[in-house]
Formats: sequence, C-alpha cells, structure tokens
Amino acid sequence: MKYYKTILSIFISLFFHISTFSQDIQEKVPPPFLNYGKEWVDSVFNTLSPDERIAQLIFVAAYSNKDIVHEVEITDVVRKYKIGGLIFFQGDPLKQAILTNFYQSQSKVPLLIAMDGEWGLGMRLNNIMKFPYQMSLGAITNDSLIYTMGCAVANQCKRLGVHINLVPVMDINNNLKNPVINYRSFGEDKRNITSKVAMYMKGLQDNGILARAILAGNDILEFTKNVPQAIMEIKKNIKEGLISQEEIDNRCRKVLSMKYRAGLNDFKKINTENLIADLNPVSSKLLNRKLIKASLTVLRNNEDLVPLKNLDQVNIATLMLGASVLTPFQSMLEKYTRMEHFNWTEDMDTSATNELFVNLQSFDLLVVGISDLNQIPYKDFGITEKMKQFLKQVIQSNQTLVVVFGNAYSLDKFKGIETAKGLILTYQDGSLFQELAAQVIFGGIGATGKLPVNVNEYFKLNDGIDTPGGIRFSYTLPEAVGMNSEVLDKKIDSIALMGIREKAFPGCQVLAAHEGAIIFHKWYGFQTYNNLIPVKKTDLYDFASVTKITGPLPALMKLYDNEKIDLNEKFSYYWPDFKRSNKSKIIVRDVLAHQASLIPYISYWKNTIRKNGKFKWHTLKRDSSQLFPVKVNNKLYLHKNYINKIYRAIRKSPMRENNDLTYSGLSFILYPKIIENLTGISYETYLKRNFYRPLGAFTLTYNPANQFPLARIIPTEYDDLFRMEQIHGYVHDEAAAMMGGISGNAGLFGTANDLAKLMQMYLNMGVYGGKRFISEETLKEFTRYQFADNKNRRGLGFDKPLLENQKLNPEETYPTISASSSSFGHSGFTGTFTWVDPEKELLYVFFSNRVYPTRENQKIYDLNIRTSILQVLYDAMVEK
Repeated sequence: MKYYKTILSIFISLFFHISTFSQDIQEKVPPPFLNYGKEWVDSVFNTLSPDERIAQLIFVAAYSNKDIVHEVEITDVVRKYKIGGLIFFQGDPLKQAILTNFYQSQSKVPLLIAMDGEWGLGMRLNNIMKFPYQMSLGAITNDSLIYTMGCAVANQCKRLGVHINLVPVMDINNNLKNPVINYRSFGEDKRNITSKVAMYMKGLQDNGILARAILAGNDILEFTKNVPQAIMEIKKNIKEGLISQEEIDNRCRKVLSMKYRAGLNDFKKINTENLIADLNPVSSKLLNRKLIKASLTVLRNNEDLVPLKNLDQVNIATLMLGASVLTPFQSMLEKYTRMEHFNWTEDMDTSATNELFVNLQSFDLLVVGISDLNQIPYKDFGITEKMKQFLKQVIQSNQTLVVVFGNAYSLDKFKGIETAKGLILTYQDGSLFQELAAQVIFGGIGATGKLPVNVNEYFKLNDGIDTPGGIRFSYTLPEAVGMNSEVLDKKIDSIALMGIREKAFPGCQVLAAHEGAIIFHKWYGFQTYNNLIPVKKTDLYDFASVTKITGPLPALMKLYDNEKIDLNEKFSYYWPDFKRSNKSKIIVRDVLAHQASLIPYISYWKNTIRKNGKFKWHTLKRDSSQLFPVKVNNKLYLHKNYINKIYRAIRKSPMRENNDLTYSGLSFILYPKIIENLTGISYETYLKRNFYRPLGAFTLTYNPANQFPLARIIPTEYDDLFRMEQIHGYVHDEAAAMMGGISGNAGLFGTANDLAKLMQMYLNMGVYGGKRFISEETLKEFTRYQFADNKNRRGLGFDKPLLENQKLNPEETYPTISASSSSFGHSGFTGTFTWVDPEKELLYVFFSNRVYPTRENQKIYDLNIRTSILQVLYDAMVEK
C-alpha cells in the first residue's frame, strides 16, 4: 500500500495500456502517447536545463486545506525548481481549483496534477460524493459497472484539472487483520481483482486520465522534503555513473509526452463556476445507487424470508444497534408497512437494556441494523462485548433479520450471527447503503452481491443469495427511469409554489412513480395559512371523492371476481329497498358509470336543522348515548336511526329524465352496506383485511383521529353551516360525516405513499407485493370506457380521459392531452387527485386542502394546478 511523504519523486518509466495490463500486469509495453506531440516535447525539452529536466521527474504533495505557509512553500518550489507536477491530497475542491490555477500560472512548464482517489475524488476532498469502497465493489458481479465508475471518476478528474489518478490498487486481501489494505482491496480472489482493476483503469484511460496499478518500486520513490537536495542526489548519481544523463533525458521526455497527452500543450484554467455541481452530477449519483445496489449481499435467507411477505400477518419492529435516533434505514423500512422502532446504544444501562429486550418479545419479526462500525479491525471494528452479547441474545430469542452496515470481516466478531433467519451485508455504512438495504428487504430492489473474501467457516468467498426485486415500489432518482430530476424539480416546484402564492391552498404534496419506482415525492407549504405547521410527507389527507375508487371500488371488484356481483343485474337485487321505487330497474353497470339518471347529491344535513338554525331534537345531540351513537365529530352525535333516513332519502329522490353522463355520489353511500351484506363482515374490516394491510398501506383509514395525532392530519374547511367548527381529523363531506365518517362517497384518509400502493396495484392489473388482489380481467373491465357510444367517458367507478381526448386542443382536454385512453383515476373535492396510466407506466398523486378555510376557493380549478403537474410528468417521459 502506498504511503506518501511531503515530497514524492515519480519516475515515469512506463504506463500499461489497458489491454496489455489485462493480459499480463507485469509486462512492460511503451504507451502509445509517447509517439504523440514530439514537436512540442522537443521544443519544451530544449528549453530545460539539466537540473530542470531532473525536476520534471519530481512531484510534490500539495494540500488545499493548509495555511498560507504551505501555499508559499509550494509556490516557491514550482517557481524556483520547475518541478514536474503536484499530488493533491486532503482539502476542498474549489480551493484546489483556485490553487491549481495559481500554481500553473507560476510554472515554466505546465504541471501534471495527480491525486489518489480510490473511490473518487471524494476520498480526498469534501463536498464531492464518494463511490463505494473497493471491498464493496468487489461484491459486484457485473464488472461493467466498475468501468462506468472509472469513467465517472475520470470526469471528476478532468473537471478539477487532475491528469493522473494513482489508482486502482492490486492488493489482495489475504490477512483480515491488515489495518491498511482491508476495505481498500477488491477482495482476495485474483481473477475478480484483476478484472475489476482492469475495468476501473480502462474507464479512466478511455476518458483521458492516466491510471495505473502501483507495482512496488516501479513508480514511486520517496525522497526527503528538500527538493534541491533531491536534485543534487540525482546529479551525484549521474556523476558516479549510477544513472546516465540519457536516462534522465528519456524520462523527462516521457513526462513531457504525458503532459502533451493530458492537453497541457494548450493549458486552460479551471473554470470554477458551478464546480461543485459539476463534480456531483446526477449521473454519478445514479451510478452510485447502482453500485451499492449491486454490492448488497444476502448471506442468510431461511424460508425465503426476503423479500418479506404477508405484511398483514407479521408484526414488525426495527432495532438499530449503534444509533440513538431514527436512521435512514428505519425511515425507508416504514415506507413499506407499519412497524415500531427501537434503538440500542453502548451507554444504555442494564435495566434499560433488559426493558428493551422484554419489549422486543412481542413482535413476530425483528429487523436489526448494526451501524456505526469501524472499517479497520482495530478493537474488533468498534464492536464491544456488550454489543456482541446483546445481539446474540436477541437472535436466540426472536425471529431476526440482521443487516450489518460494516466491513465483511466484522461478521467474524458476532458469534451466532450465522443463525439469524436473515442476514444482509452492505460492507459499509451511509444513508444510501441503509436505504437500499431496506428496499431489498421488501423487494423494491433485488440483491445479487457475492462475498469477495473468506470470513470464517460460515461466510466464505462468493457466498451470496440472489433475491427478487420489483415486487414493491423502489425509491430512486428520476434518472433511473430516464426522466430528468432537474426539470421535474424546477417545473413541479414552480406550479406547486405558484398555487401556494396564489392561495389556491396553504400546502400540498406531489408524488409520482414510473415503471414501479417512486421517483418524485415532495411536499410544500403549511397545513394552514398561519404558516405554523409545515406539511410533512407523513401527513394524512382527506381523500374526498378519491374515496370512491379506493374504498368501495376495490371491494366491488373483488366481489365481481368472486361472482358475487353481476354488473348487468338490477341494482335493486343488491339493494332491495329500491324494488318498489323509481329506481327499481336501474342496472349496476349504469350506476357505476354515472348514467343511471340519479341526481348528483342530496344535502342530508339540511333536514337536521330547524328554521331557527338549531338542530332538531331527534337528530343530533352534543353527547353520545344509546340513542345517539353515531359520531359526526367531537361535539355532535347522530340518532341511531338517522342513517336509515338517509337511505330513504336516496330511495325517494327524483330521477333525471336523461341517462347521459351525470356524476352522482348517491349509490356510493349505499355500497358499504351492500358490501357488508355480501361478505358478512363490516365494510372497513373487509377493506383493511383484503387490501390495505396486505399492501402495507396502514394509514388508509376512516376516522383517522381515532388512530393518529391531529398534527399528522391535514385540516379542511371551517364549517359555518352544519358542524360550526374547523373540520380537523374528521371527514369534510357532510353526508359521509352523517354516516359516522365511514362511507363510499368520501371519508377515507391516508398518506400519499400509501395511496400510491393501492394505485400501483391497479396499474399492475391487480398485483402488488407478490400478491394478486384483483384479476387482470376485472381491472381491465372496470377501467375501460363503458358507454363511449353514449358520449360517456367513465369507466366503472373510475374517471377516464375525455373521449377522443388527444384530438382536442390542449386547453379542452381532460385530464391532459397526453393521457392515454387506458388511463384512469379520480379527483376529490378537498383538492386531491390521483391518476394512473398503464400504457405509460405512470402513477400520480396530488394532495392539497384547497377547501381550507372555505370551499368557495376555486383557484385550484382556475389555475389547472393538478392536471398541469400531471402534464409535466408526461412531458418528462417524452423528453427521455
């Protein structure tokens, strides 16, 4: 391994062409660049004195994080002795660029700039992303990713004016106690190492950066800190015949040839504008994700535990060892399902540890993450006996899935870890490693990594179990699916913030998924206009009419699958109260498609109020009782028989003369009772048991105030007509409120992330998380145009684009001109909207509380905010 003193003298005796290197690393072949630019090389060489030719072989270590004294020393060496180059070490990229420009301006011959960036320039410089360590890369089975990383590192070098990257290293891990090689080696398999070194070098060299695997004694000679003394020593060796002047001249010419090859014959200053952004391009961030994903190694997967299944049947807890706060690992895990989080740290006393251990016994599965470990073996990688014993106890007492965010060799320190039901190794720690490991656990992404070293008898070279991905959401960058994050951020931010600025709503949330990956999820503004509580991603919104396609509709589709509902049957067959009414002949299909001649709505609440504005005594009371058990809100309780009055009002309501498309919510108030009659269990229980919980969508619920703190629930309108209060934690819709908050027309609440799971199941034609919920045939039937000949754009319950939508002028279309005929979704009165397009594999969720503080606010419609953002997503797909 390389150690650098302040002054390094690099004798550039040879550089290996990558093809020659891959055949025989020891074979010396003159690099082709020695034949380039001879005229320039000769012209420069002829201006150099013998001492200056020697100095061209000397490279001095430089830092961009030291004081002015160091900078003066480097400047003096460059000016006075005409050295050949600098090797930059720790510091700041912007400062290094400024110093490089200055040092170059002081040099007689342009300087070669070198660095040692094994995992990119971020290894030495702050504010630059770091690629994975070499051991992590050693676990990757697809070596083309290593080549791509070499290209990305080369681009970093070129942007910062670096010409040589003194990597990769060829060290073989044959001693797990080695404090230096260890994680900086690709592993211990020579073929694996050779292949990855070759690909890394090729990536660098194909993009104009000189690279080499250091062979001891060939390239680096360590001299004293005194440059003139070093020159004198070489001159002495020439005089004594140990080195010839001709050899010095040849080596000098090689250095000059390298400078020509690096473009220093036409040196240009480093442009410092946008430097940090250019050193951290989105392409490199995406590549980093790919590298980490490809390195993750599953070492135990008993009974195919990973990816986790049957989320409704397993009570999960997370336990982080070495962290005192919620970690990125835990935050990502809880995006997939409900769980409780626990942490253990070294400073926990025996009593607290015992209490924690007892609490963990009530869970079906513990997902244990081990973080904050050292990469070097000193003091067992920072693993204490206390941690070892606690983990061993946990594994012995629970069904456990362990994730080690640390060095592969650290596995040897955890006795009994091999008995865990599941075990994943990430090789190093960091937010991305934690987040991607969590995605492996739930099947958002798959694992393909193989152990690059032998650890012990339980964990051997090339161990690694492949697991499937793509069965649930992955969470990634737009670029992963060919979309541009900068464009999405700029355009969606602009529209959302415009809505806030124009007071269309106090805050909102936008989520988008493409090709099964959530690629955009941002939240803006505040819960109310007083700007006290910011919107958070975990907030629950009132879905309003989005409830129609997320509450009764999935249940109706499943019942249709089970042949318990006939779409062509009379509605009165399922709702007998209609048999002796003007609705006796309406058909289920017509009702779901909103062309059964039903009126749009009934203001049921108005019948509860006297002319003097007070509630009728037999309808609503301020306190609950056996006669008034139906909770409208905290201050109002409805008579137990009033729901039957609502049913009667629907039965007695007039019918429209025409059967054209007229949106009506009346039937959706009846569906919960129909579903209960057909299934024998309560409507909400049926939904949770068959859909929400298996999906991991535990926030999808009615009456959220019964389960969640009000701070997580977005308020809606101030009701100054019926409930006479700010609606918060209860459904906004009056009819749903009078049904006790549980209705098919409105009442469902949830987070954007959980709604997306249900919508993705629809987009997948009934499948999510490896489970089929609804048949493909049924979903296609419910989401197709039902009565296009009647100029009706609706599916069964679902809204769809206007007929011949793409032939219309953009301003006349709905929801947007780009929406395919297979797409479907629904909007909600409170300011919600969701849309999926199977043809484009696009999913979109928009949440707002535009009705705060009043429903009279129509700006969300006037400004076309929801559909404008949807069009941005379509445009981004076209641009890719």
